[in-house]
Amino acid sequence: NQHIIPYSCRFLEGEHNEEVTRRITEAIKDGTEQYRDSQIKKACRNIHYNIRRKEKIAKERRTEEVLVRTKRNNRRHRMKELRVRVGSNCLSESDLQYLQGAKPDLMSDEETDEEHNNTWLVRRPAWRSDRLTMIINELQPGVDRYIASRKSRKIRYNRVMTDQPSKRGMPNVAKEYLKEGEVTDEGQEEEEQQEEEDEPQQEEE
Repeated sequence: NQHIIPYSCRFLEGEHNEEVTRRITEAIKDGTEQYRDSQIKKACRNIHYNIRRKEKIAKERRTEEVLVRTKRNNRRHRMKELRVRVGSNCLSESDLQYLQGAKPDLMSDEETDEEHNNTWLVRRPAWRSDRLTMIINELQPGVDRYIASRKSRKIRYNRVMTDQPSKRGMPNVAKEYLKEGEVTDEGQEEEEQQEEEDEPQQEEE
């Protein structure tokens, strides 16, 4: 069997940890309270262990959050591609071009329901234009049929529309994809630039 080195020994193997422990020991011995070296080293080990544990938990939490964001982002990309595929057979040319120009960030958020298996909860962006929402609604039955035909032998998910809007912030997209009155930072800059261009120039006297 492989010999397992106790954590207390592993802690003192590192030069940095050993130096920090030495300085802490010296600082404590210069104080009024007296402690044994073994007590000080044990306290240092406990502090080091707690710091490493918190760092590990924080890293795992960040990793999980990144995985969730990536999963949602990938699904928005897939749904955009599917809607364009279905829309190429039924949408007018102008609506198809409008859909093709929409960024995946404009698609609804869809995530699994913890209480009901095989269910996607759909949350629409509150700032998305009514035109794009109408196009998506028109295409969804065709998208559902396409998914069902491709996954006949796999688990099927039911999409359930909720009355809760997406919590995502508004992305930088053209204002034609946003509800009237909603302007992104990018759109605001374009409007300000256009206003400057439209301002009458004073003629030099």
